[in-house]
Amino acid sequence: LAFTSGCFSGACHNTGYQSEMISAAGTIPALINLLKGSKMKLLCKTAGLLSNISTHANVVHAIVEAGGIPVLISLLVSEEPELHSHCAVILYDIAQLENKEVIAKHNGIPTLINLLKLDIENVLVNVMNCIRVLCMGNESNQRAVRDHKGMQYLINFLSSSSDLLKAVASATIAEVARDNKEVQNALAAEGVIPPLVALFKGKQLSVQVKGAMAVEALASYNPSIQRAFLENSLSKYLLKLLKAFEISVKEQGAVALWALAGQTLKQQKYMAEQIGYNFIINMLLSPSAKMQYVGGEAVIALSKDSRLHQNQICEGNGIAPLVRLLRISKLAEGTLLSVIRAVGSMCIGVAHTSNPISQQFMVEENAFPVLIQLLRSHPSLSIKDIRLRAGYALTLFAFNDVFQQYLILENGIMTLSIFEPFLESTIETEKAMAAFQIIILAKVIIDVDHITLSSRGVTILIDSLYSLQSTTIVLTGNLIASLAHSRAGIPAAFASLGTVQRLCYHLYSGKEEVRTACSCALGYLTYNAIAFRILLSECRNKPNQFLRIINSISRDASINPAFLKEFRMQQKVGLPSLSLEKNGGPCINLLSRKG
Repeated sequence: LAFTSGCFSGACHNTGYQSEMISAAGTIPALINLLKGSKMKLLCKTAGLLSNISTHANVVHAIVEAGGIPVLISLLVSEEPELHSHCAVILYDIAQLENKEVIAKHNGIPTLINLLKLDIENVLVNVMNCIRVLCMGNESNQRAVRDHKGMQYLINFLSSSSDLLKAVASATIAEVARDNKEVQNALAAEGVIPPLVALFKGKQLSVQVKGAMAVEALASYNPSIQRAFLENSLSKYLLKLLKAFEISVKEQGAVALWALAGQTLKQQKYMAEQIGYNFIINMLLSPSAKMQYVGGEAVIALSKDSRLHQNQICEGNGIAPLVRLLRISKLAEGTLLSVIRAVGSMCIGVAHTSNPISQQFMVEENAFPVLIQLLRSHPSLSIKDIRLRAGYALTLFAFNDVFQQYLILENGIMTLSIFEPFLESTIETEKAMAAFQIIILAKVIIDVDHITLSSRGVTILIDSLYSLQSTTIVLTGNLIASLAHSRAGIPAAFASLGTVQRLCYHLYSGKEEVRTACSCALGYLTYNAIAFRILLSECRNKPNQFLRIINSISRDASINPAFLKEFRMQQKVGLPSLSLEKNGGPCINLLSRKG
C-alpha cells in the first residue's frame, strides 16, 4: 500500500498518480483485503482511494474479480457515514459496467435503501445516484426499489429544503420508473405527482430539468399519469423550459411535454397547440435530434385533418425546415421518420383531400427528388419503414392530382419492387399502407398495369378489416375513406366485396378511434350508388346503425346529403325494423345484431 500514500485525500483524479493507479490494478486484491479489516480509519482511507480510481474500467474489473462487491455492500451497514459515501460511489462506478445483477444478488438494493433514512446530504446523494444507475434498463431492480419501500424516501426528498436532494431524487425517480408501467403506477399511488409538480413552481432551473426527466419517465405511455399531470396544469410550467438559453434544458422540456401528449391524436393535438407554432418551428431548426423529433411529431398532430393549422404552419415558414431536415444524410432515423410523416400530413386533410397551398410550398422547396431518393434506397438496414413512409408522402402528393403524378414520373422511375417487401409484410399496418400506395400510384408504377395493382391493393385492405388489431382497423378505415373519393371504379370495388357490412360491424367497437375511422369510410362510400344502397338497407334494418355513424363521423368528413335525406324520409314514413318492434315482433337480422 506504500505507493498509495498521499492519495487518500481524494485528489487522485487530477494528479500524476492517476496513471500509476491504472497500471497498478494488480494491487486491487490487497486493497479489497484491507476493506475486510476492523480499523475504521484505514477502512475509510482505503475506500476513499478506491472511489478515486474506480472510474476506470480496468480498476472496476479488478474490484469485481477480487470479490469486492459483497465486501463493499457489507460496509454499507457500518456506523460510519464517510464509509457509506465512499462505498456508494464505488458501487455506482461498478454498476455502470454491467454489474447490476451481481450487486442486487448480494442485497445491494435494500442495503442502499436503508441508508436513505440518514440525514447526511452527501451520503444521500451518492446512495441515490447508485440506486439510479442500478435501475437503468433493469426491471427487476426497479421492482426491488418498490418492494423494499424505497419509493417513499425518494418522494419525500422532492419536498426537501435542499435543491441538490430535490434534483437527485427526481433523476432517481426517472430511472426507477422508466419504461415500467407497474412501477410508474406504484409511484403515482404513493403520491409522487403533487411534490413533482411543486418543483416547477420554484426558481431553480437545474431542479426543474431533473424534475422534467421524472415527468417524462412517469408519463411515458401511461394515460392515467398523463391525465394527472395535465389536470395539475404542468404543461404551462414545462413550456417555460423551452424559453431557456441552454439547449439541454430546452430538449428536456420538449421531450417531457411530448410524453404528456400521449398516444391519441386528440391529446397530441392539444399539446401541440399548447406548444405553439413558433416553438415547434424552432424545434425543427434546432441541432438537437430530440427537439427535431418532437417538432416533427407536433407538426403531424397539428396538421392532421386540419387545413387551418396546415396553412398557418406554411405562413410561419414551417415547410423549409422540414425539407431541410430531409436532406441531412446523418439525421437520426427516428427523426427522419417523423419528418417524412410530417411532410405528408402537411399536404392532406380528412380522407386525403388535398391542400394546394402546402403542396405548392413543397414543390417550391424541391421536396420531390429527396423523397424519391429515400424511397429508392435508404442506407438504413434497421428501419426499412423509412422507405414506406417516403412512399406514403409521395402518395399523398399524387392523390387525385394528375400534375403531381406527372412530377413524380419526371423525377424518377418507380417499380413494384419498391413496394413488394411491404405488400408481403407480416406487419399489418405496413401491408395496408403499401396497398394504399400501389392503388394511388398505380399509373406511375411502370412495370405492372394499373388494374392489376388496384385489384391487389383493394383485396389487401378488405382483408385488413378482419384484423384483431385496432391500430390496423383505424388505419384501414382511414385509407378506405380516402380511396372512396379517388378514381372511378375503386369505391364500387370496395362496395361489391362486403366492405360496407364489415365497416358497420366495427361501429360497435369500444374504441372511439375505430368508430370514427369506420364512420368516415362509410360516409365517403355513400357517394357510390352500390354502397349507398347497402348502407341504407343496413340502417333501415338497424336504425341505431345510422346514429352510430352520425355520432362518430369526423366534423370535417363528408357524407352524401342524398343519403341523409333518403334515410330521414324513410324514417318518417316508418322503418321495417321499428314497425316490427313496435308491434311486439323481433328485430330484422336479429342474428347479426350486436350490442
